Amino acid sequence: MMPNAAATLCFAYGSNLNWSDWMAWCGRNGVDPACLKPVGRALLPDMRLAFDYYSGSRGGGALNVVGEIGCVVEGVLLQVGPGGWDALDAKEGVSTNCYERRRRTAILPDGAAMPVAVYEVTVEHQEKFVPPTDEYVAIVQQGMRAHGIDPDPLHAAVAGSETTAPLRDVFAYGTLMRGEPLHHTISHATNMRAGSTIGRLHNMVHYPALLLGGEAPVAGELMTLSDPARGLVALDQVEDALPQGAPGGLYRRTVLRVSEGAGLRPAWAYVMDTVDPVACPLIPSGDWRRPAAEVVG
Repeated sequence: MMPNAAATLCFAYGSNLNWSDWMAWCGRNGVDPACLKPVGRALLPDMRLAFDYYSGSRGGGALNVVGEIGCVVEGVLLQVGPGGWDALDAKEGVSTNCYERRRRTAILPDGAAMPVAVYEVTVEHQEKFVPPTDEYVAIVQQGMRAHGIDPDPLHAAVAGSETTAPLRDVFAYGTLMRGEPLHHTISHATNMRAGSTIGRLHNMVHYPALLLGGEAPVAGELMTLSDPARGLVALDQVEDALPQGAPGGLYRRTVLRVSEGAGLRPAWAYVMDTVDPVACPLIPSGDWRRPAAEVVG
């Protein structure tokens, strides 16, 4: 069960995915390993994995996350108990300015936003590319496997790639769809096809708002961005969404599971976290293109 937004969470993406490695470090340093507790998987939006830091303790490159719009890093949320931050700071070399804790927004499997802390390499310690040892790669890969995380982005980082396959699909359910007023803002999108997700669709008079937490299908269209970085920056502006999936704009960019035919696929989507249900009534059909007569409170 996911913790609430008030919980103190760390987003783990490298060796901290491997519980055996964590237990061994705790044993060597007299730390109670119970100060951390894995609570579930999450995504870090607009980031990719990179080996751009030399770790003396690992004898080679250690993982970092760096910004790349349209990419996502899959990891695990760790609930941090008493003594946990001190232990993580020591393990990540915060006192020697190797890594630092940064506040980010993670995306939960249901598309909700969660504030997290992420350990990232400080600018002064970043290098172009530092090859990791086979032992370190195996530690991270074993941790990924234990949590059901796709290791392909890790393999790309091991090869020194400065790009990771981005998430190219966007789910539109209102004015971005074909024939709607703002469709021209994503004219560079291709492979447009019908899709649907689960949620609650509300009528904002001139446009709809998708909220999470519903159980009804919401109809829309899937489209593929030929240039995700350029396309998502433009869409963030159109939707008044903050970068990297952060809350606080009119809409929030997230990742949802979208039905396409008989399958499900991840796609970017713009959602609202709250609306006034009286001023913005529910659309029971879940379809923005249905007649206004079907929109009731």
